Amino acid sequence: MAFVIREILRRTGQDEILAFIQDVEHASGQNYIIGIRNEVYDFEASARKVVRFWPENPNAAVYHTNHPLVNGDVKPWYAAQDPSRPASPPPAPDNSRIRLQAVERRIAADGAIDTDLIKDALRSRDDEDNPVCRTRRDDKPSFTFASVVMTLSDDPRLEVVAGPPDEGEYALFDFRR
Repeated sequence: MAFVIREILRRTGQDEILAFIQDVEHASGQNYIIGIRNEVYDFEASARKVVRFWPENPNAAVYHTNHPLVNGDVKPWYAAQDPSRPASPPPAPDNSRIRLQAVERRIAADGAIDTDLIKDALRSRDDEDNPVCRTRRDDKPSFTFASVVMTLSDDPRLEVVAGPPDEGEYALFDFRR
C-alpha cells in the first residue's frame, strides 16, 4: 500500500494516475479514495482485481469503511459468510456495515455537505458498540488513529487530526502560494 500511495503522489496527470491505480498489482485488499482536481474516485483493490466504487447518494459524497462493496474478489473464508451470493461481495463484518450506515445516515440527512457535517460524522458514536470514531478512552485495543477531511475546489484544503477526532481539533492546511 505504501508503494501504491507513493506512486500515486509521484504522478501528475489524471489519466496516468487512474491507469496506474487500476493496472498495478495490489498485495492485499485496500480502498483508495483519490481526489484529482475537482473529482473524486474510489477504487476497491484486491490482489487480483480493482473495481471502481460509485457511491449512490444524492450529495455525491465519497466515503467507505472496511469491507468490500463492489469488489467480489475476496478470500474463500470471507465469501463463505454468504454462500447464497457467491458472485457478489459477501456481507461485511457487522462493525464495518454499522459504521458505514451511520456515515450514510448523517451525510444523506442534510442537503448540503460542509466540513462540519463531515467532521461530525467522523466523530460520531451513534452505535456505542460500533462507533465511527473509536476513542482511546474505551477499554478496547483499537482506536481511530487519525482523521482526514479534504476539500477539493478552487481553494483546496486538507484538515487532519492525529488520534480520534473527538479527542482533538483538526489542523488546517491550505495550498495557497
